[in-house]
Amino acid sequence: GAETLAVLNIGKNLIEGSDCRSCHQIDKTSIGPSYVAVAERYTKSDNNISYLTDKILNGGSGVWGDHGMSAHPELSESDARRMVDYILSINEVKPTVSPLAIKGNIRPEVPEGEDGQGSFLLRAFYADKGAGQITSLAGEDFVALRNPFLDPQSAEIRKGVNLMTTPSINFFMEGDQSHIGFKSLDLTAVKEINLFVNVNPRNGAVGGFVEARLGSPDGELIGQSQKMEPLNQGFRRPPAGVNFIQWRRENTPQARIEIKETGGFQDIFFIFRNPDAGQEKILMSIIEIQFSNEASGL
Repeated sequence: GAETLAVLNIGKNLIEGSDCRSCHQIDKTSIGPSYVAVAERYTKSDNNISYLTDKILNGGSGVWGDHGMSAHPELSESDARRMVDYILSINEVKPTVSPLAIKGNIRPEVPEGEDGQGSFLLRAFYADKGAGQITSLAGEDFVALRNPFLDPQSAEIRKGVNLMTTPSINFFMEGDQSHIGFKSLDLTAVKEINLFVNVNPRNGAVGGFVEARLGSPDGELIGQSQKMEPLNQGFRRPPAGVNFIQWRRENTPQARIEIKETGGFQDIFFIFRNPDAGQEKILMSIIEIQFSNEASGL
């Protein structure tokens, strides 16, 4: 909803910056019809959008009375379409957007009914009222807050990965010093990184430990996990009515890496180590990676 309003505001700003206000108002008839009346007459269809776009660009008369509408050849077709999109959206039910305070702290909470697997998008939008012949100035920016649980498949850099997708997804790390890397993660206030892993001897996994390094696979070492040993857990199903993701997290072994204080955006690499494994053996499979601002002390 917020993004839709932001896009429509482009059309609104184009209208306010043109000579449209000399003949049209939002909800009152002036020399020409109000925008509300135009939106009531024309449904939002491709044909009507094309028709009204042509009217803005080339002008016309006879639809709302004898007064003719001036042509606007200085406008691009795309800008004229944005103006039409705004006009035809005036009577639509607007999404409920609760603005935040200009100053203060924000504590994001997962909305009721969501599964917690999404991300938060913080949007800041500003528009002034303009003055005289000076049109309104507007601007916006976004900050994306990533989920603290990352899918290993989103790693931009990989070495020694064996991805098997039948019958389920298995993200295997093969060979000593195999690794995955993520670019530009904000590690401010992160104290511990937990890798949810399986070391299943039925897959030939032999286990090992995990290093966290900055910048490159041989960059600064900021933490190391305990050694993960082979564990045959067998196939299990969660009890009826239990959230599967939560159940899986509670019942999956974790390679815990308590990291040194590290701030700002960093490229971070996870290196999987077992000098006895050579380059052929599976060390472990990764299910997901959690970034936490609390250290477990384990």
